[in-house]
Amino acid sequence: MSVPTHATIAAARRIIVAGLPIGPREDPCCCGHGRHHHGGRAFSGKCRTGCGCRAWRADGAYVLAQEAMTAYGSSVMDDIDRWHTATYPRPVPAAGGWGVGPSDVTTCRKRIWYRELHPQLARPVSTSAALLGDIIHEVAATARRALYPWQKVEMPVRVPGLDRPGRIDRYDPVLALVDDIKTKGPRGWERLSETGPDEGYWKQVAVYGYGLADAGHPVQVMRLTYINRATGDERTYERPYCDAFARSAVGSLIALNVALDLGLDLPRDGRGTTDPICTEFCEFYDDCWSVTAARAAGVSPEFLTTFGIDADPDLVAWAAEVARGWKDDENEAEREYKAAISMLKGALRGEKQGRFGDYRIVEKTRQVNDYKRYWQAVADLRDEYLSWDPSFRGDFADWVASLPMPKRTETWIEVKRVTDPTTMAQITA
Repeated sequence: MSVPTHATIAAARRIIVAGLPIGPREDPCCCGHGRHHHGGRAFSGKCRTGCGCRAWRADGAYVLAQEAMTAYGSSVMDDIDRWHTATYPRPVPAAGGWGVGPSDVTTCRKRIWYRELHPQLARPVSTSAALLGDIIHEVAATARRALYPWQKVEMPVRVPGLDRPGRIDRYDPVLALVDDIKTKGPRGWERLSETGPDEGYWKQVAVYGYGLADAGHPVQVMRLTYINRATGDERTYERPYCDAFARSAVGSLIALNVALDLGLDLPRDGRGTTDPICTEFCEFYDDCWSVTAARAAGVSPEFLTTFGIDADPDLVAWAAEVARGWKDDENEAEREYKAAISMLKGALRGEKQGRFGDYRIVEKTRQVNDYKRYWQAVADLRDEYLSWDPSFRGDFADWVASLPMPKRTETWIEVKRVTDPTTMAQITA
């Protein structure tokens, strides 16, 4: 709505103070009478009270009072979500086309299938982390528009073969650089530090670059900019643009469109209840993994989805063989890992951490409860308690309550892979 006048604000305040009814049933006209006093099918015609009003017109003060009450019950994140959705609506595919776009190179294919064919099965999911990322994107876009007017920020781009256009966070035509911003929480940031960017994100930037190149824009460098939502730390990675890599990524998206055209089912890329991306962030998780039906049948969602309620014993045997194989591999890996860690003890020579080639060795310590010593102390205390005269010793619980929890120090070594951010100088060298 437009900015109200001081008079309208004052009138809306009087409505709130008076406690007059606010809502669609009242919906008064500027003439002071309710909408139900006006004629016509939609009650938008002449006022039947004889006041001279020729047509219903919303009373701005009542509208403002309603908006104020709605705003009172709205949260900060809800407001950001509404504003961002209105400012940057999801790109709309061409008429009769599918909504598969550049960002879908990292999306579970089954989720795409649901989104395109069965959107009514979506459930509410938390979007708070995504909204924090949107805030960072918006502030970055505002700053870069002001600081670097030659750059294209939030730039739409069409990709040959896709019905839905994409939107690039930043494109610098002078440097021929395509930049995409990603935000991460603490766990995601830790994984980024060890393994570097997900290959799927490089494919997404490559698809943007392919669309730009097809439109005649120069593309030389792809950049991924990561920001830690918890600390504000930033890390950038760059790769040279490769047309063959981009074509392969675009081809995988076109294949999704063809599968949807043919009415084919798409496979799941998530892992069900053990995958937080499925359980916490996928709006189709309940239906995709038959959660309700599995709970009623007393089996896991993965069992019901994979085998059905009447499972073939041979398939169950196969799954058991796979599970046992992974367990055997885990046990062997654990033994080899412990042996390798033992070889590293002493490598730091008194320091807490050190870098060796592409790896960082870190010695960590923490204080934990020593339950073994605690229960031994309780047993000793019990013996002493029983040696006292029953008329004087009181309740044993009071004795135990005064017993402190002993601590012990745990020390271990962690090995982390180091991924150094790349720079444009390295790419152009």
